[in-house]
Amino acid sequence: MNMNTPKSTLKKIGILSWILVLSIGFLGISMGMNVRDAEGAYVVKYTDLLADFKESVPPEKIAEKYADHVSDDSMVSLQPVPLQFSIKGQMIANTASTPSVLVSLCSINKLEENLDEALSEVVSEVDFSFSVEKRDGRRYNYNRGTSTLQTSYESASTSKLVSAVIILRLVEQGSLNLSDRPQDHIAGWPIGNGDSLYNMTLAQLLSFTSGLETEPFCINAGFSNFATCVSNIADANTGNGITPGQRFYYVGTHLQVAGLMTIKARGVAGWQDIFSEFKAQTGLFPTATYDLPSSTNPRLAGGMHWTGEEYMDFLKALSNGALLNSGSMKQLLSDHAASVIIASSPTVTGLGEDWHYGFGLWHECQNTVFNCTPGTRVSSPGAYGAYPFWDLSKGYFGDYFGIVARQGSLGTFPNGVAIERSVRSKVERWVGGLPLQREVSHGFL
Repeated sequence: MNMNTPKSTLKKIGILSWILVLSIGFLGISMGMNVRDAEGAYVVKYTDLLADFKESVPPEKIAEKYADHVSDDSMVSLQPVPLQFSIKGQMIANTASTPSVLVSLCSINKLEENLDEALSEVVSEVDFSFSVEKRDGRRYNYNRGTSTLQTSYESASTSKLVSAVIILRLVEQGSLNLSDRPQDHIAGWPIGNGDSLYNMTLAQLLSFTSGLETEPFCINAGFSNFATCVSNIADANTGNGITPGQRFYYVGTHLQVAGLMTIKARGVAGWQDIFSEFKAQTGLFPTATYDLPSSTNPRLAGGMHWTGEEYMDFLKALSNGALLNSGSMKQLLSDHAASVIIASSPTVTGLGEDWHYGFGLWHECQNTVFNCTPGTRVSSPGAYGAYPFWDLSKGYFGDYFGIVARQGSLGTFPNGVAIERSVRSKVERWVGGLPLQREVSHGFL
């Protein structure tokens, strides 16, 4: 059965279900009896199936249990449809007193064909690659034009999440603490104890609430010295009167200072040593580089080159818990902008939406005022339209992550988000599990 069943078809199905109600009633067939398909090969009890739903058995497991005569690339998804359910296309009536479920056994190949078609028609001014993976490792990939998941792209702000995770790992390993201040590690830190910025912490730097809101030219100048530029950042913000932890301001200064704190705490020469150590420990980003504006003055908030394949592997490791312990993951996914003023946000100006911030990632919310649950849909989009995302809103079995890998012009980040949103409903059907979660949460079962 096609997952995208038109409403007119469902209406016809509804009429058919009532006919079947009368037929079944006339024959005296109870809902607990076995149900067979037209060939008599597919047998399942409605009561057994309902018991699985009530126990929140994952859709994939239901497919394995009941779909013996369906090809191996099939899956089960669940949708609320009044007074009926279907097994391999055969309508079996439900009673008015029992909430009903439509069970569709759909070919994953067909769902991927639908995704291919939709992505081929989506508007994009540049070629792109799209990839999404669910928790069990099943992945869908799409490439348009010359773009592939092996194409090297400039990261823009997608590097923020990577930088934050690298720093959090070193916090876990004891090199520094989230409560540390720049002067605890950076000799000659220019901001003195009489300044309002003096007590900024590493946590506030990672959440962009440190108060360092003025960005000097050196952060985008390849010839600048990394440590000298960090000192310039301090000088440019001294005396601004901002108290750390009160304002969210989306700018690259925060991560640059956090990076130098990490370098000094680790006792290495520069960020390249930090990144090389991360690569060696994790096996991630084998060809990626922090090289913009230069390798000696890398912009941690937006200076990487990576491939879509590399970023997907990073998201997989992150979502599987292979990179951070539970405490660090909680910090990463917390809403650190919940009680602060949103003073500068590209999601407000670019999307008209009020997103909040964790450590190096956004908490998405498709509303003008943030009223969403933090840590359920997170992302780290870049100014050129690349869009890595992680959706945790559907529970463990509905968890998935992905990326739109592309490089448009500066300021086209909404275009990457739009590509993903144009196919999100199809992706969620492909992932499976979403309808089950919705039915359980809304009391259908």
